[in-house]
Amino acid sequence: MTPSNPRRKRNYQAHGFHALQRALEAIQDFDKWLESRGEAGKPLRTLRAQMIQNQGGESAITAHERIAIDATLKTYLYLFLIDDFVLIEQGTPVNRRDRRLFNVVLQRGPIYEAVMKAGPILNELRKSRPKKEPILLPDYLKSKAKPTPELVASGQDGSEATK
Repeated sequence: MTPSNPRRKRNYQAHGFHALQRALEAIQDFDKWLESRGEAGKPLRTLRAQMIQNQGGESAITAHERIAIDATLKTYLYLFLIDDFVLIEQGTPVNRRDRRLFNVVLQRGPIYEAVMKAGPILNELRKSRPKKEPILLPDYLKSKAKPTPELVASGQDGSEATK
């Protein structure tokens, strides 16, 4: 009898359950991805706050605008990491052995274009947002006015109970 072959590790994935599980755990706290960057995320948090302010503030932006802002920030982060890799870690954008540019340098162009296109896209989203009707001064004053005994007696306090 010949001894059986030792069990070999599979070179493929039989199912995607564990990969999906890891991916879901990674995006579980999607809203807090920027806070998890720590000290390195401070400039990104500042940029995010500025972008939200440019869109009209936290209460004015839509979910679509928030997604576009987060996607823009992530793309900007990728661009920053590519620049860091090429200029600091590699020292030069040219592969000395092959005498050609690193592939990541060639891929940087489309990423840069995506970041540059994000500004006009966010402006279009802001312009397409339905405008709120302005509150007229008499209506505002009526809503903020405290009912006085004279107004209550005359029925001008705006309440339906006295009418």
